[in-house]
Amino acid sequence: MQPIRQWNNDTRPLRPKLLGNRSFSLRQVLPSVLTIMALCSGLTAIRFAAEGNWHLAIFAMLAAAACDTLDGRIARLMKTTSNFGAQLDSLSDVIAFGVTPAMILYFWALQEIGRLGWVAVIFFVACAAIRLARFNLDIGDTAKPAYKANYFTGVPTPCATGLVLTPLILSFELGEVMKQYPKLLALWMIVAACLMVSQLPTFSFKRVRIESNYVPLVLMTVAGMMGALFVEPWLTLAGLAIVYVICLPLSYELHHRQARVYAANQMANPTAN
Repeated sequence: MQPIRQWNNDTRPLRPKLLGNRSFSLRQVLPSVLTIMALCSGLTAIRFAAEGNWHLAIFAMLAAAACDTLDGRIARLMKTTSNFGAQLDSLSDVIAFGVTPAMILYFWALQEIGRLGWVAVIFFVACAAIRLARFNLDIGDTAKPAYKANYFTGVPTPCATGLVLTPLILSFELGEVMKQYPKLLALWMIVAACLMVSQLPTFSFKRVRIESNYVPLVLMTVAGMMGALFVEPWLTLAGLAIVYVICLPLSYELHHRQARVYAANQMANPTAN
């Protein structure tokens, strides 16, 4: 005899609750709101680029970068980090800092070289997706030495975005000289894409600690940088990109120096963590 089944009056299909059954305060949702704002800013930048509004496209990208910088830091500060937020952030970054800069440069100059320009776009977006997927896998890795927490593996996607858009930013001051060499721009985009998926250690400033003696110097540097941004925004942004490129070999050398020290300590004391 088959057991009698009692059915609930509510016959709506069951839906998985990805965020569980609990409610969330605005404070807990704020980091994800900023992530969505970064995504929307990136998509809006594509629209501005398609209309030829290059200044507005760069402003939208700056807004996306600001939101992307704040979302993770606010989540850690308020102790509201979650796996959902981490996955949403990476999906947003693929669009805002993968698809968007590639499309902006394509509309600006790369479409003039036809298929080669589109190949560069596809290559950049694919490398951005691969880099973010690898980053997600490394989030929960606790077996890495402590010094590795100060470095990223490869150039982060927002930094690669800044590098790719630097020729366009410079054109606001120097004219469209660089636009006359679209093949070089395509090569520059491919180089930036390769840096994203490379094993190059790059500085991560998330855990930088500043000694009290250097706090006034840091504050003065920030004040000078903000003044420069207001007076000469485009040259300042391009200068920051150049400084970042200069820092790449420095981060490589410092990382390997710390790796050698760590290896020597491990050989001297194999039981140490």
